[in-house]
Amino acid sequence: MLNKYFPVLLVRIRIRKPFFRLTIPLALFVFTELLDCALDILEAGQVIFARKLQEDEKPAFSGVLAVVTAVRVILSGIGTGEKFDLVNVEADGVSIQIRVW
Repeated sequence: MLNKYFPVLLVRIRIRKPFFRLTIPLALFVFTELLDCALDILEAGQVIFARKLQEDEKPAFSGVLAVVTAVRVILSGIGTGEKFDLVNVEADGVSIQIRVW
């Protein structure tokens, strides 16, 4: 699985005085896999606790499932395009940049 192309979030922090530079690469497939695990746990919980949930609690539980699914779809959509900046902030000699690479 690691030999496939997966986009990376590059988090860059630069401070001019004193000079400090930090670049952290975060692979997007890690977040996708974590969301898949969360979906599996939520679906299993929905099946196990279906009888114990009150009628007013069931829509809230399915709402959480819908939100996690939507975030996963958004993350998979981010990785299909080309490189772009999510955040690019510079103020008082401090620069923070988050880029999908």
